[in-house]
Amino acid sequence: MDNIQQFEDLPPVNEKWSPENEAEFERLRKKDITMGDTVYGRLVAQKKKELTAALGKSNKAERVEWRARIDLMDAAEAGEDGEEGAA
Repeated sequence: MDNIQQFEDLPPVNEKWSPENEAEFERLRKKDITMGDTVYGRLVAQKKKELTAALGKSNKAERVEWRARIDLMDAAEAGEDGEEGAA
């Protein structure tokens, strides 16, 4: 029992669910959630902004390397779509 931490304050008592709580829950439950509404979606958007900023600071050799990577991604995506080759 020595390893169990004793708390001076007890955790708050749960309040009874009110009709207002239920109405808010139903409103939120019916709301369409997009990827941008999620933490992951916001993180992806932030990373895209960071990539754009980094590319703006890149030298020509680094941009050539990035273009090659993007061309590979385009080719892979075209293959998934059943298209012939990449542009």
